Amino acid sequence: MPAVNKPFVIKNGLEVHTDLIYADSVTDKVSIGATSPKFKLDVAGGIGATDIYTTGVTTSLRGIHVGSAGTIFTVIVPSSGIGHSVGIGTPTPEYLLHINSPVSTGQTALYVRGDARITGDLFLDDIVVDQATILSESIIGSVKISSGIITGNVGIVTYYGDGQHLQNVLFGIGIKTAGGVVGSGVEILDFRGSGVSTAFYNSTSGIATIFFEGGVGVGVGSTNRFDFITVGAAVTINSSGIFAPTGIITTTGANFNSGDVDKAVFKNYSEKVVNLGNTSTFGGTINLSEGNVFTATLNNNCAFTFNTGVSLGAISFTLVLTNDTTQGRTIVWPGTVKWPNNTVPLRTTDASRTDIWSFFTVDNGTTWYGTLSLFNFYS
Repeated sequence: MPAVNKPFVIKNGLEVHTDLIYADSVTDKVSIGATSPKFKLDVAGGIGATDIYTTGVTTSLRGIHVGSAGTIFTVIVPSSGIGHSVGIGTPTPEYLLHINSPVSTGQTALYVRGDARITGDLFLDDIVVDQATILSESIIGSVKISSGIITGNVGIVTYYGDGQHLQNVLFGIGIKTAGGVVGSGVEILDFRGSGVSTAFYNSTSGIATIFFEGGVGVGVGSTNRFDFITVGAAVTINSSGIFAPTGIITTTGANFNSGDVDKAVFKNYSEKVVNLGNTSTFGGTINLSEGNVFTATLNNNCAFTFNTGVSLGAISFTLVLTNDTTQGRTIVWPGTVKWPNNTVPLRTTDASRTDIWSFFTVDNGTTWYGTLSLFNFYS
C-alpha cells in the first residue's frame, strides 16, 4: 500500500481507548486521562518533562515542589485555600515565608540588594550592623535611643533621658528629676575612696539617704569629707565624724539609726501614738518599731507579746488598754515581765474602763519591768 503524502485530518474529534486521549472538535480542547477537557490541553495526572516553556501565566492550585520532595523550593496551598506558605530550603514551611539555611552559622540564607521594608515586628537572634540609622533618634555603635530599653552585658551604655526606662541595673546610679534636664536637680555626683557606698530612697517623703562605709579615704572630696554646698548654706561631714553646718537645717524627720547622740536638748518633744484597735484583730503583738505609746481595746481573752524593734540600748513604752462592753476579760502577760513584789498588779475588769500600763527594758526585751501606772478610768 503506497504511503499517503497528505496531512492526517480527523474532523469529528478523536478518542483513544477510554480516557487515554480525547479531542473535542466542538470546543477545540484536548484532554489526557479525562473526557471533559477544561483547557486547551487538560492533563488528569502527572506530567514528566525535561523542559517547560510558557509565555503566559502559570497557575498551580495545590502547590509547587522543586528539588527532591520539595527540599529546594516548596509552595503549599491547603485544599481550603487558607493558610498557604512558602518554603526555601525546607519542604515543611511553618510561616508565610520560611527560609532555612543548610548551615546554622556562617551561611547567608537571605541576601537583599536594595531597600527592605518591614511594617511589623522584627525578632533577631544575632545582629551585626555596619552602619545603621534608625528613625526616631536611635544610633547603634555609639548607642543613642530617644525612648525604649537597652540591655548591655559588657561595655559601656550611655543613656540619654531622665532614667525612667532604666531596668535591671545591677551596678550604677539612676538620676531622675521631675522637670527640666538632668543637672537641674544634681550638679555633680562624685563618689571616691575605698569604702562601700549604698543608697536608700524613701518614696513617701522623697528623701534620699546616702551611706558611706569603709576605711581610709571614704567619702567625697580630697580631704576625706563629704560636703553639701548650696546657695547660702553648707554642711560638712569630715572623717572625724563632725557635723558642721554653716546655715539653717530644716527637716521633716530624722533617723539616727542606732547612733549615739551627745548633749542633746529636746524641745517640744512628743512620742508617736499607735492605735492598735481590738486585741482580737492585732493578736496581742506590740511592735515597738512602730511607736512608744499604744492604745488598744480588750475585746477577748488576750495573751500579749512584745517586740522591741531595736538591738541595743534601753526602751520603754506605754499601753493604754480599755475594756470593751463585756466584763471579766483575762490577760496573759509575757513571761519575761517582772512585776513589783513579784505580783501582777490588780487591774480593772469592769466593762468600758481604762488602765494605763508602763513597761521598760535595758537588754532588748530579755527582761521587762512592768507596772500599772494609772487605772480604773471611765471611758
